[in-house]
Amino acid sequence: MLEWCKLFADKNGKHYWKKIVTDAESFRTKLLAHIGTDEAGFQKEIDTMLRYRDKFIAHLDSDPVMYIPSLDIAKKSVWFYYAYILNHEAASLASLAPDLDYGYSVAEEEAGKVYVKAAL
Repeated sequence: MLEWCKLFADKNGKHYWKKIVTDAESFRTKLLAHIGTDEAGFQKEIDTMLRYRDKFIAHLDSDPVMYIPSLDIAKKSVWFYYAYILNHEAASLASLAPDLDYGYSVAEEEAGKVYVKAAL
């Protein structure tokens, strides 16, 4: 959540997507098509994530009920960002898995083994 906000919500941060990609308009158009929303819909997701981050991750404020947002769009946007960077921005990263789902499953499997071993 925090890292997603660095990529997509923190316009002044050094990791904000517009500071990384060379063709911001192409990236934005393709991202919105990939996640199936428009600019206003994506901004609504950003606002939801920022509220969750600010009210329950970074600080526990006065809201009596925690609303945990769906991470579907967050995941889809990160998977898209990863593939876009590999294919358009960073030839030096070519050794990374081209499919983030595969890389994620390998890391998840490794983490599961560590967890089981630690529980013994």
